[in-house]
Amino acid sequence: MSEFLVDATVNGKDRKWGVKKSNSWKYRDRLFGLANRYEYHGDEFETQKLRNKGSIVADCGNQLIFKIDVNGNKKLSYAQFCRDRFCPLCNWRKTLRNSYEMINTLTHSLIMNPKSKFLFLTLTVKNVEGKDLRKIVKTMNKALTQKMLKRKKIIKNLIGFVKNVEVTVNRDTMEFHPHIHLLFQVKSTYFKKGEYINQETWRKFWKEAMKLDYDPMVNIQIIKSRNGYGSLNSSVNEISKYSTKSTDYLSLNDEQDMDILDILRIQLKGLRMMSYGGTLKKIHKSLFSKNEDDSSNDELINANGNENSDMEDEAKTITAFWNSKYHNYVIEEIDEKVNLGKIGGL
Repeated sequence: MSEFLVDATVNGKDRKWGVKKSNSWKYRDRLFGLANRYEYHGDEFETQKLRNKGSIVADCGNQLIFKIDVNGNKKLSYAQFCRDRFCPLCNWRKTLRNSYEMINTLTHSLIMNPKSKFLFLTLTVKNVEGKDLRKIVKTMNKALTQKMLKRKKIIKNLIGFVKNVEVTVNRDTMEFHPHIHLLFQVKSTYFKKGEYINQETWRKFWKEAMKLDYDPMVNIQIIKSRNGYGSLNSSVNEISKYSTKSTDYLSLNDEQDMDILDILRIQLKGLRMMSYGGTLKKIHKSLFSKNEDDSSNDELINANGNENSDMEDEAKTITAFWNSKYHNYVIEEIDEKVNLGKIGGL
């Protein structure tokens, strides 16, 4: 009798592959629903594009092959991901990968700058209608990088930063809330008299950069940590998460989900939401040698940086297949020893 896939982290937390894949199927249904809408309005190009995308998403992660050590720890060795921007399964893997890369980048920078500190800054604007979302996100990015971060008071103590633009939606008003999360690494001199920037000053800087006629909500926090590492994890998790939550467009209200998804896919197309700056950008590039938006299949497989990578090349493996009846992964093949160097060719 087949078994359901059970895969846990080193801390024993269930990775819930089945839940994430099930959400991807819900997303597939929304894409097919949107395709039917466009077909009704006679747009053959969008209809076919959405149906093709839905078919690709449907096949995302249908087969998973894991390598297993003597203690039963699993390491994903093979899968084919769709890499769609809004696929919940792919976004989970991207978030894990972003966290892994960010922690490594910050660790290297801390070694180089052991007395440095970290700040967590959130910049907001008022909610906007869907038709204005793209324009405001581009304006926010430009205001931050070309105006606010050019200020001498900021530059003089700034080592580097990681930026992520997040967009949430108010389903009651159908307004969208774009905001920027920033993790700053600053020199210890930032905290000297006359150098420190308080919250009101950050608000002033952001208001002027955006040319706003109101006082925006701005929050700045000093990240307190033991030996430079302790409390960074929560901030890294906040920055590295994907720019849109699948819960914003996957609910029990199919029609509203499709309304929201249609806006997000059109308004955010091609926009870079996450990026590095300063010394952190140089370190990140040297460590990972890729474009910051790269989401290749291999990187989604090795999302945790080859977790449990000390396993032998020849090891026991299991193959799990998505079962739509049970909405879970079922283990259907167990190989006592397989040379995993050959699996990539499947």
